[in-house]
Amino acid sequence: SENVGTEGLIIEKDEKTGSAAISLDKFGMNSIIVVPGASSGLNKEMIDQKINLFNDSYILVTGFEIPLDVTIYCLKIAKSKKLKTILNPAPYFEIEKESYKLVDYLTPNEHEASALTNINVKTIDDARIAGRKICELGVGTSIITMGEKGVLCTRNVNDTEGLYFPPYKISDKVIDTVGAGDAFNGAFATAISEKVSLEESLIFANKAASLSVRKEGAALSAPYRYQI
Repeated sequence: SENVGTEGLIIEKDEKTGSAAISLDKFGMNSIIVVPGASSGLNKEMIDQKINLFNDSYILVTGFEIPLDVTIYCLKIAKSKKLKTILNPAPYFEIEKESYKLVDYLTPNEHEASALTNINVKTIDDARIAGRKICELGVGTSIITMGEKGVLCTRNVNDTEGLYFPPYKISDKVIDTVGAGDAFNGAFATAISEKVSLEESLIFANKAASLSVRKEGAALSAPYRYQI
């Protein structure tokens, strides 16, 4: 047992669990086709049934793999209960700009940041510009993950340099990048929920993501805490 809480699970007997078909190139970079399955049927009424989970939490992590109205609904509930919020805008969809004011930490990769800001994010300097533009939307902190180029964190609209973290160096070859973003967000949320500083939280998350690319798969490649 991995001691994962299951109290938030909802069983839909007429739907199949979502799945993804993943292909890798020779460098371990991925392309993913997602069949959302039961996730596409998640609605606000289901969230209301589990509202007690918000009362006992410190942080909400969500994304765009569920219906967008449900994502925004969860963000609104979280902020009303003074939770910290992390939004990983993947896969990217356009939402009302006002909704970004509900987000404490936005964690796009370079492609999602490009789509959101209309800036072609190829370099760290590009990420600095995009990060400030993201903060202009009302996001508390922009964190752009850029794979082998590292991570750029922009703390506010006036943060011209930001906090840059090069990729954590590992001796192993990159095998599979699937799940690296999930490992990053999970580790970052863990550190933030434990009241670790922003900089130390990003170092922890960056290392977790770098370690995850050494193995094939998504969940199976995520490192244990003692490995980070």
